[in-house]
Amino acid sequence: MLDQMQVSPVVSPLVQEEPTTFISPMPEQVVLGHTTLTNDCEEFLHGINGGIMAYCEIDYERTEMTAQELMKDLAETLQDKSTSLTWCLGFITGQIAGLLNPDIADTKEPQSCVEVLSRKCQALYPGPDHIS
Repeated sequence: MLDQMQVSPVVSPLVQEEPTTFISPMPEQVVLGHTTLTNDCEEFLHGINGGIMAYCEIDYERTEMTAQELMKDLAETLQDKSTSLTWCLGFITGQIAGLLNPDIADTKEPQSCVEVLSRKCQALYPGPDHIS
C-alpha cells in the first residue's frame, strides 16, 4: 500500500535527501500573474508547490504578522542547508504566492498547488496583450 501512495516530498525538505527526485512532474508551462514560465527547472517548480502547500497547511489561519516575522520565516528557508538553493528559492516564491492567494488552501482539486495557481492566473490575467 505504501508504494502506491503519492508522497509529496516538497512540503518537508527534511524528509527527503535528494530534492531533485520528485514523484509528480510539473506542467510544461506555469502561469504566474500574466507571465508564463516554461518548465526548464522542475526542482524550482516543486519548491514553489511546496511553499504554497506549506503556507496553506501552516500559515493559512494566521491573519496578522509583522514584517519582521515574515522576513524571519523566509530567511529560515534560505538557511536550510539540507536542500538546494534552487528549491529554497522556489519554496520562498511559493510561500509568497500562498500568502497572496489564500483561496488555494480551500481547493479540493487533485492537481498540484502550482497548477491550481496557474489556472487561476490564466483566468484573472488574460496576458500581456490585454494589459493597458
